[in-house]
Amino acid sequence: MLSLGKSGLVYLVSNIAVAAVPFALLPVLTHYLSPTEYGVVAMFTTFLPIIGAFVGLSVHGAISRRWFDKENVKIDEYVSSCIFILLCSMVVVLIAIGVMSSWLSEALSLPLHWLVAAVVVSFCGFLIQVRLVIWQVESKPIHYGIFQFGNAFLNAVVSLVLVAILLYGYSGRLWGYLVSALFFGALGIALLKRDRMLGARIRREYIKDALMFGVPLIPHVIGSFLIVIADRLVVKEILGTEQAGIYMLAVQVSLVLNMIFVSLEKAYTPWLYKRLKDNISHQKEGVVRLTYLLFGLISTLVFVMIFLSDILINIIAPPEYSGAAEVLPWLFMAQGFHGMYYLVTNYLFFNRKTYVTASITIFCGGISIFLTIILTYNFGLVGTAVGTAIGLFFQFSLTWLMAAKVHSMPWFRKATE
Repeated sequence: MLSLGKSGLVYLVSNIAVAAVPFALLPVLTHYLSPTEYGVVAMFTTFLPIIGAFVGLSVHGAISRRWFDKENVKIDEYVSSCIFILLCSMVVVLIAIGVMSSWLSEALSLPLHWLVAAVVVSFCGFLIQVRLVIWQVESKPIHYGIFQFGNAFLNAVVSLVLVAILLYGYSGRLWGYLVSALFFGALGIALLKRDRMLGARIRREYIKDALMFGVPLIPHVIGSFLIVIADRLVVKEILGTEQAGIYMLAVQVSLVLNMIFVSLEKAYTPWLYKRLKDNISHQKEGVVRLTYLLFGLISTLVFVMIFLSDILINIIAPPEYSGAAEVLPWLFMAQGFHGMYYLVTNYLFFNRKTYVTASITIFCGGISIFLTIILTYNFGLVGTAVGTAIGLFFQFSLTWLMAAKVHSMPWFRKATE
């Protein structure tokens, strides 16, 4: 088992590698796809997390939490019960899409077959997440990184061949998502079976337990959509698909920071859960000191990336995407707030207060979408990014406040036993 520092370094390297793959694709995609076509790709990637909230109902997170209760839970049967939930939820989602297909196709500028493909990608993505989350709690970041990078690399290779060589346009990029998801979803199941993580029984009590964890997260995922994803729909409806493509380019560049922060969170979460379970005062003080240090590191990275915003856009994209440079500093700031949020939200997950997380995210999502609409009408793409940053700032602040109430930590005082 690797230490926190070594695990964090492995996650960081793997996530930078994963982020580098689509980042390296950007000059190619912006050369072969017009802003309008890139906007269609943005609508597909916007639709994925919405569908993902309902395909599987986020119960893969329950596996991570129950891993630390292995003395009371048969993990293999718990995993099988979660996959049963995945199958049932996928059927329901496909029926719902069939009923709403005309409206969804018009709203997202996507034909029905790509809406169905998004469900398949989300289904496979759940299987991938189950495999990844078990490696995470087992503190096997190398396995995690290789699998994650392989998925991103295959996605990029298929996209590159279909877009740049066969000239399939935006559909070539979407085929990249579908092919890589199918391959690594199947591989994830095979590896779970090999490692005896799939039980022969599906247990009702495990289904109930997983749903009690995952279902309250649906409002959380929807709220997250309102904060960090709905901005693309707002841009499309108010400013058009072409502007949505320009905005999506800025979002894609800002996600470089997000990948760094996610890698930190992957190493940090198992380490944090162990110390919260031990409940020792001097360890709590160490957790708080480290959290403040990471807040400072995140802020520093954000300011550096803001300084580099113009340079990055000029290097990556042709002149028709130049409007992304004005948007990027605000999106880097938004990613900074999101990174800090990762460091405080796990106190609520550890104490199974997912309904609190959901309430905060829905509230902040409402604020964010309201501000984003108003600011987009008045200030264009910059207003959209500002609304997103404000929403994520409120989410971080309120989550930290509630985490302090749910789990006592010496944020501003010395710990006591």
